Amino acid sequence: MSEKYRLLKLMNSLNTISKCSLRSAAAKKTSRYKQKQKFSHYWKDKNESWIHACDIQKLLSSSFIDQTSNDDASRHEKTNSESLNFYEDESPSIFLFPGQNSEFVGMGRQVAEIVEVKEMFDVAEQVLGYNLLKLCLKGPVNKLRQTAFAQPAIFLTSLAAVKKLEQENHSAVKNCVAAAGYSVGEYAALVFSGALDFESGFENPICQVASSLYGQCKVVGGHKEGLKFLEESSAQFNFKVRHLPVSGAFHTPLMQPINCALREAISMVQFRDPKIKVYSNVTGQAYKSADEIAQSLADQISKEAKWEQIMHAIYDRPKSVTKFPKTYEVGPGNQLGKILRRINKKAAAEYSNVGV
Repeated sequence: MSEKYRLLKLMNSLNTISKCSLRSAAAKKTSRYKQKQKFSHYWKDKNESWIHACDIQKLLSSSFIDQTSNDDASRHEKTNSESLNFYEDESPSIFLFPGQNSEFVGMGRQVAEIVEVKEMFDVAEQVLGYNLLKLCLKGPVNKLRQTAFAQPAIFLTSLAAVKKLEQENHSAVKNCVAAAGYSVGEYAALVFSGALDFESGFENPICQVASSLYGQCKVVGGHKEGLKFLEESSAQFNFKVRHLPVSGAFHTPLMQPINCALREAISMVQFRDPKIKVYSNVTGQAYKSADEIAQSLADQISKEAKWEQIMHAIYDRPKSVTKFPKTYEVGPGNQLGKILRRINKKAAAEYSNVGV
């Protein structure tokens, strides 16, 4: 079984129960050959790219060719140092990739005509077995919100937003020094950084705080009885409750039963060291190696997503540095921007959303 289909199982593991259909082995080989012949585009300009080239042959074979020049290699070394660097002659940027619950019917309309994005949706249809673009544009909403469909939709449209930004402001993409993705958004961040190939992103009564978004907001996951108690007690304890339409108690120990299967699937994925800083939901810190990525992704589904900690880490800087980098939320919605404003108003002043 090829790596791309083992990785499809990875995303299906993340969705707990897959609703994505797989085609016969013969059909897989045929479409793989067709896609190899069709694709010839790169994420970034071939002569300027320092993240990774990704025509479909490299996507399918998981063998990216690093187009890094000597100058860019030096930049890689700088961005992987202990603190973010600010180049004297450039304006650095940070990318934030949204997670589930940012999906909406109509997402993808602003990027659907971009050639590379069309090809990405073609690949998605070949891998997933259904028309993802049609689902994004037309719904129905109750289907799009299901985890098995929402996660691939968010993953792809987030990377499509990068292509849109590249057309509108090429330097913002070129000068990106760090990226973070909330929950499933971490997979998009890893693809952007060159640590993971595009198709790999398609493949994975207890009550506990599931995600630390910011000081006054927590995501709680658990048994229905525990969540019902919180809803019924909200007025008594003076807090507000909003139900999130997801299919599992992600980022809690309740997901541990599928950890072994997920870890086994991830063990078959080839990760590379990221070309820029990418932050882990599990530790709240930047990855240091490809091995650390594999370990963290396996743990992510059953551990708290430390988003607030990531925001503090990514924008931490000496008092003498008053300038904050441009921050772009690349993908559907603007939830991460709202959270950033509550955590760091100065950093949020440089925030903008790249809509899809």
